[in-house]
Amino acid sequence: MGYAGEMPIQGKVWRHVTFGVARAWLPGDPRGFRSRGHRLHSTGDHRNPPPAGEHAGLHRLASGQSKPPKPLTMPQTVAVGESLVSTGERLSHRLLSAAVSAIHVHLLVELPMARAEAQHEVGRFKQAASLAIRAECPGKVWQSRSGLKVVQDRQHQLAVYRYILRHAEQGAWAWSCQDGVVDTDRAAAAQPRACDGGA
Repeated sequence: MGYAGEMPIQGKVWRHVTFGVARAWLPGDPRGFRSRGHRLHSTGDHRNPPPAGEHAGLHRLASGQSKPPKPLTMPQTVAVGESLVSTGERLSHRLLSAAVSAIHVHLLVELPMARAEAQHEVGRFKQAASLAIRAECPGKVWQSRSGLKVVQDRQHQLAVYRYILRHAEQGAWAWSCQDGVVDTDRAAAAQPRACDGGA
């Protein structure tokens, strides 16, 4: 598994990985958005939303051209979460914490330093998660792009770790290398310590 605070293996870095269900965040979204390469983006983000209606026309256009997003059910979030944990083990990518909500996923995972290689490995996680729910959700489940933020230092790692586990408080499936599946009480008091096989 992983060790909270341990330096990454040579050639790897800790990353905060995020991805969502297909069509959950469209161009012009009122929560803020940006296109690939920032060719078009809003003035805000999900923490500081842009002015109301800033790109309302674009959002209406994108919504009209796309099917609505298909949120995951609670049993599906469990299946996806369990598949992500087992995929990390199978691929030898140490995973410190994970959360799966109805529309998005967060991972704190050790991945290759090279962004292209890391993106490829995230694709393998997404593929395994799709296969875990294929019977109920055939076809495309995840959006194409993923967030791959490099964890800068121990303080950043702790902040990401706690942030991910706090998703349990909003009903997401959450997991940590030290506690396994996390309930809302344990999420609030999350303090990472050495993790070895969930101990």
